[in-house]
Formats: sequence, structure tokens, C-alpha cells
Amino acid sequence: MLIADQLRDPFGEARAFVERARLSERRAPAEAIGWYDRALASLSGQWSEMLVDVLRWKGRAHRECGDTAEADRLYERSAEIARELRYVVGEAHAANSRGIIAQRRGDLIGAEHLYREAHELAQRADDARLLSMVWRNLGTLAATRGVPEQALAHYEESLRIAQTLNDEDGISRALNNIGMLYSEHGRNQDAEDLFERVLQMARTRGDAAVECTALLNLGELRLRTERLEQAEAGCLEALTIADRRGDRLRRAEALRVLAEIWAARGELERCASALEEALILTSNGEDAMLTAEIWRAQATLCRHRNAPASARLALGKARDLFTEAGAWRQVATVDAAIKQLS
Repeated sequence: MLIADQLRDPFGEARAFVERARLSERRAPAEAIGWYDRALASLSGQWSEMLVDVLRWKGRAHRECGDTAEADRLYERSAEIARELRYVVGEAHAANSRGIIAQRRGDLIGAEHLYREAHELAQRADDARLLSMVWRNLGTLAATRGVPEQALAHYEESLRIAQTLNDEDGISRALNNIGMLYSEHGRNQDAEDLFERVLQMARTRGDAAVECTALLNLGELRLRTERLEQAEAGCLEALTIADRRGDRLRRAEALRVLAEIWAARGELERCASALEEALILTSNGEDAMLTAEIWRAQATLCRHRNAPASARLALGKARDLFTEAGAWRQVATVDAAIKQLS
């Protein structure tokens, strides 16, 4: 870049690196991290609104790779600089991002506090797209706590805002969450229709993360409705996408669903191997809810092996994690499974 151009736009080089990062992030977040690092280097640590944003975007890429701890560190730094600069939009986005981390770790109270903060700041900044994200995240909290009516209302508000903005990412994510809610409450065909729609939207947009999520949701639904071959094919495709993206937590989730499919088919050694790897991938405690689901799947394996004591132990571990998170719907489901064992 010419010196005269740098004087006119001192962030021009950083913007170019960010553009490269954003292009690669959907398919390969690990590659995007390198471009964000180059953007940060070009900013030379000088505080600016752009520095706030790049730190947060780099955090998101780490989160998409399953590196929750590093993502949280970057979000905290982004929030700190945003507060000093009185950059309200940056504060709002950082609060929402930190809420996602808290929720992943099972701290639903902390997550709600951060989402409420993000909501207030987003209203002050008149950032409708962020408000759509926050409503969606508040919906996931309500769903986890077993309040489906509230969850659906939040998802529908998120969807309404996203549709007003023609925000295809927000639309697809809100529809996916509504589909999950339908699936959990027995509206299987409605859920499948939404997941298929989300899958097609993701493929059209080249959004591998949402594509992977939709495939896993379809896999779980088809497992529950005993379409094991379809379920397995979709989850194996999701596993391939997770590996291509370097996303270890989505790999763990894919292995968990595949393990339950293989258990249903009587392939118990294959199931055990998948669950063992999934537990290793989540052993750092950075996704409490996923770890709890893996322990619940472990209990299923133990029941197939006619080992009720081991199944009870695995369900106890799942219950402890769900209870600590305040995930009361899941706690009730685990309690019912423990009672059935007794």
C-alpha cells in the first residue's frame, strides 16, 4: 500500500486481512485465525474500534474450533478495550459472545446476565442484527431450562428481526433452533422440514458450520424415528465437515450421535470406541452440556451390555452436569432413565 493511501486509511491493510479471514472462516476457522493474527499485527496493538472487532472475530474462530478458553480470553480483552473506548456496539457484541461461552460451560445464570447486558447495549446502539442474535441465545436458555413456550417466543422474535434485515445467517439459525424445539416435543415432521430447509440454506451460502449442525440434528431425529441408515449417513457427513474445519467439539458431537446409532444396531465395540474419543475431546470441561450428553449415551451403551450399575454411574455423571447447569428438562429425562433402571 502506498504511504498516501495508508494516511487516508490507516486500517486498510488490516481490513484486507479481515476480508480474507471472513471468507475462509465458514469452511476453515483454523485458517481464518492466521488471517486475523495478521490483521492484529498490522494494527500494532493500537486501541481502536477495529481492534475490538478483530479480537472478537478471532475469538469466534477459536470457538468454532472448540478452543473455548482462548475464545473467552479474546472476548474479555475485546470487552475491556470496548469499555475504555466507550464503543457500545463492541461492548454489546463482546457481552453476547461471552454469554455463549458461559452457556457452553454450563453457567446458565452467568450466560443470562451477559445476554441481558448485550440486549440493553444493543438497544442503545440500535443494532438490530445483534438483537436477533441475543433473542436467539435467550431462547436456548429457556429451552434448556424446560420453558418451551418462552423459548419459542424468543426464537420467533429473533426470526422476525432477521427476516426484516434479510439476514440469511440469522434466519437459518433461528429456524434451526425452532426445529430443535419441535423435535424435543414430538413434532417430528415439522422439525425435519425445518432442518432440511436450514441444510439447503447453509449449502447455498457455503456455511459449513450450520450445515454440520443441521446434519447432526437430522441425524438425531432420524435415530429417534428408527431410520438408522439415513441417520448414519448424515452424521458421517457431519463428521467429515467437522474434521475439515478443525472443529473438535462438533467432531465429539458427531461421534456421540453415531455411537447411539451404532448401539441401536448392536455394534457395541464401535459405539464404545466413539464414546471414548468423544469424552477425550471434551475432557477439558469447556462444553458441559455436550459432556453430559456423552455420559447419557455411555449409559445407553452400558444398558445394551447388561451392566446396570455402570449405566447408573454414567447417568449420575450426566445428571450432575445437567443439574449444575440448571438444565431441568434434561435432569427430568435422566431421572426417568435412572428410575427405569431401578
